[in-house]
Amino acid sequence: MMVRPNFTSVILHKLDGVDTVQVEGTSDATDDPALADIIDIVVVLVQGDRIARQSVNKVTNPWVADLPQRDPAGNAQDFQKGDAIAFGVESRVENSLVITWTERVTIT
Repeated sequence: MMVRPNFTSVILHKLDGVDTVQVEGTSDATDDPALADIIDIVVVLVQGDRIARQSVNKVTNPWVADLPQRDPAGNAQDFQKGDAIAFGVESRVENSLVITWTERVTIT
């Protein structure tokens, strides 16, 4: 049985001509009214010394966050295909609930 929230794919791609890493995941089922309770979902992707953080484009199901493949400061290597760690932070209105989770992912 799948537990939510979770990451479903991590893919290198181009968005408007810029190399990005698209992280996709799911939260509550789309027919669940609790989805409206989500304020924000933030994704952090780590691979080696490269770390990037981004809020999802829109709180939907599935949701997507597009992170830059290259380090804007030029201090770390670019994200590459291979193993990485993804962290998620989902903030909700009710009871100021914050759900965090971590998963090993593969950038493809």
